[in-house]
Amino acid sequence: MKVFQKSFWKQFLISSAVLFILCTLLSMLAHRPSSQKQADAESYLSKLQEVEVQQIQELIEVSEMRIALSKAKTDAERNRIKFTNTIILGDSIVEGLSDYHLLKPTQAISTRGRRSDNCAKDIKKAAALSPKRVILHYGMNDLEYCRGNEKQFIKYYQGAVALVRKLMPKAKIYVHAILPIDSSAIAKTPVYAKWKSFNQALKKLCQTEKIKFIDGGFLLKKRSDYESDGIHPKYSFYEKWLPYLLEVLK
Repeated sequence: MKVFQKSFWKQFLISSAVLFILCTLLSMLAHRPSSQKQADAESYLSKLQEVEVQQIQELIEVSEMRIALSKAKTDAERNRIKFTNTIILGDSIVEGLSDYHLLKPTQAISTRGRRSDNCAKDIKKAAALSPKRVILHYGMNDLEYCRGNEKQFIKYYQGAVALVRKLMPKAKIYVHAILPIDSSAIAKTPVYAKWKSFNQALKKLCQTEKIKFIDGGFLLKKRSDYESDGIHPKYSFYEKWLPYLLEVLK
């Protein structure tokens, strides 16, 4: 019965969209000479071919999401539904989103130790899923690998952005800042102190590339927000981070 209802609503949306298109076309042609009517019809239908399938698909997706949200029983489940068609790519920090079951593994594609220069495999994996939105979250591991050199870091990051654009040309790209690193971690690895200057360089890159730069670092406010290494956030951060990302995506 549920399968029938879902199929019915899909067909209803498609029929409604097609009816709207036909009514618009007839209204536009009502007061034109016959020769002009044919020319206008051909031109209009040609343009419709490029957008009508996408519009109908979007109507279906919105309808399906509303139905799924109405059936969700927990906030975590609702957040995963809202993250549909979105993928966040990154390192072990992003890994926490799937480890804590806040996102599906296909929504948070990450690998421990990932950097902006060695993320091609994960980008290709994301491209196979055809997302509409991609969030890049690299940089923490780049700090040490690039020895604090912002220019080298940005060169690598530009390569990652270029690959995303090549493999996912229709996807909207977001770049997330490197999260703040606690002073206890900086004391052990001084180059981590460069996270702020790396973020400044990353923000400038986004301005040049016309990409939205986002920064949820304000959610990390005190030492107790971190694990013992002073780098990886605790679960309490992820609980706030995901709603922040969803708000950014609106």
